[in-house]
Amino acid sequence: MAPKHTLAVKSNGAVWGWGGNPDGQVGNGTTNARVLNPVPVQGLAQVTAVGTRGNYSLALKSDGTVWSGGENEYGQLGDGTFVDRFTPVQVQGLTGVTVVVAGGIHGMALKSDGSVWAWDYNFRGQLGDNTQTNRNVPVRVQDPVDSSGFLSGVNGVAVGIYHSLAVKDNGEVWAWGYNLSGQLGDAEQRSASSLCKLAV
Repeated sequence: MAPKHTLAVKSNGAVWGWGGNPDGQVGNGTTNARVLNPVPVQGLAQVTAVGTRGNYSLALKSDGTVWSGGENEYGQLGDGTFVDRFTPVQVQGLTGVTVVVAGGIHGMALKSDGSVWAWDYNFRGQLGDNTQTNRNVPVRVQDPVDSSGFLSGVNGVAVGIYHSLAVKDNGEVWAWGYNLSGQLGDAEQRSASSLCKLAV
C-alpha cells in the first residue's frame, strides 16, 4: 500500500510531515485530510530515520526506540492498542533498534543484537512467528532451523506488502509470508508463516 504522506528528518533530529492525513499519520495532532505544507511532527526529537506506508508512520530515535503514528486498525503502531494516534507513540518493547521498516501493513525492526521483530497484520504469515495472528506489539521472528528458535545474526531487513526478508551475517537470505507470485524465492508458490531460505 503506497504511502499517502511524506516525512523528512532534519539535521537536528526533528521530523516534519505533509500530505494525506485522514488517520493522523502526519503526526501534527490533527486529522486534517490534507496537509499542504510541511509541519513539525509533535513530540519527536533526535530521530535518525523514518518510514511511511499507507496511513501510518514509523520513526527511529537515536536512543534505539521506535515511535509510530496514524492508522492502527490491525495494530500497525505496535503500541498494544488498535486506536489511531494523531501524534507519535512509542512502539512497545523495542530498544536497541538499528533499522526500522514500514511494510504495506506490517512493521519490522532489526536490533543491534541481530534479532528481528515484527508486528501488525499477519494473515499471510509475514510476521514470521509461525502463526497467522495479528499482533499489536512486536514479536520476535522465529527460525525453525536455529536451535534457539529465533532468527539471529541478521544485518539487514526488508518488507513487501505481505512478505518479509532478512540477510544474515553469513550472507544467507531468508524470507517468509505471501508467496503466490514466488516472491519468497524458494521455488515454491505458497505462503510461509515460518522462514524459508532462498533457493540461490
